[in-house]
Amino acid sequence: MSVRYQLPCTCGRMVLVERSQAGLAVICTCGAKLEVPTIGGLAHLESVETATSGAAWTTQHGLILIGVLVALVAGGAAVYRFIKLPRDLYGKASLDDFMQQKAAEIDRWTPGEVVEAWQQFRGGPYIEDPEEEKHYYAARAEYTRWTWVLAVLAAAGVLFAVIVLVLGAGGPRGAPRSRRVASRS
Repeated sequence: MSVRYQLPCTCGRMVLVERSQAGLAVICTCGAKLEVPTIGGLAHLESVETATSGAAWTTQHGLILIGVLVALVAGGAAVYRFIKLPRDLYGKASLDDFMQQKAAEIDRWTPGEVVEAWQQFRGGPYIEDPEEEKHYYAARAEYTRWTWVLAVLAAAGVLFAVIVLVLGAGGPRGAPRSRRVASRS
């Protein structure tokens, strides 16, 4: 429980103020500027006990949560896709692996199998189905493109959360604005 004090305004409304606002100026919802009395003067105002529930959830908290969740989900999906990207089946590394595998097996081939392999290689690079290779690279490009889209979305989520945090958008509603009042001595 926290104690607040009702500061009357000329418009008839009551503005709730706390002890920490003693000596400050607050703005009523009507726009009038009210000076909060000193701590001794607060004792003469009517007090109201209000329940406090830790930190209040604000719009800013919600927006930051949305940004962080977008970043986590999209970032996690992008990392997973980067890790699971299949290796290039038609690239130089794959062909080198294939050739090393065949070179290791050639000692066990019969002379007929060696002649058959020689005739295939003599005719130029052996590609089983050029259309299949074209479709494979198109699918691989699409996979990579969507992985980058997820990575950019994750970065946008982080950027959104940081901007909301820095700008302080959606602070607590209805909190009176206050500033120090120069003491009259």
